[in-house]
Amino acid sequence: MSENGGGLALDLERHQYSFDGKRVGGVSEILTGLGIVDRSWFTEFACARGSAVHAAIEYLLHGRLDCRSLDERIKGYVEAAVAFIDAAGIYRSPQLVIERPVWHPVWRFAGMPDLIAEAFGELSLIDWKTGGASFAGLQTAAYDDAYRFDKPTVKPLRRMAVQLKSDGTFKKTDLRDARDYTDFQACCLIYNKYVLPRRIRGTDDDDGN
Repeated sequence: MSENGGGLALDLERHQYSFDGKRVGGVSEILTGLGIVDRSWFTEFACARGSAVHAAIEYLLHGRLDCRSLDERIKGYVEAAVAFIDAAGIYRSPQLVIERPVWHPVWRFAGMPDLIAEAFGELSLIDWKTGGASFAGLQTAAYDDAYRFDKPTVKPLRRMAVQLKSDGTFKKTDLRDARDYTDFQACCLIYNKYVLPRRIRGTDDDDGN
């Protein structure tokens, strides 16, 4: 169990969040629970690869990555991240927010943005992808909303999805649709009212009949 001040806790084994001991939905959990993200397309290998790439990038940004230890199956993806970091002008500093849980007390969700940093001269929220990025707009809007909740002077962050490819190249997509914020808030309302209570009761298989 890891905790982030203010009562937010993350059960790393189950990847479930709670606040003051009460279960709350995570960003990915909400999107999956509502069928917006179809996890049937996520193979065990793809999930393990994504986790390994994210971990390697975190070590890289902290200056602790030994490139000689990289598995060949993820090396190209990490090289793509290095290429993006160089292109964006991201530098290691205490201001980097790397895989740090955030919490929104109004919409009652938690999540963990991949990276918040100065990129291309702007404070940006960066979401690494080793697969598709079709739902990155909702994800990043949620993270941005939660990150800025108690920072009234901070303007909305520049949001971008960075697809990392096995050949060491990347594709950056800027996410500019302002409706992502209200769309995710609607997701929270539905999930917290109908889906999360069933999950807490252990009746996820209820078909509603």
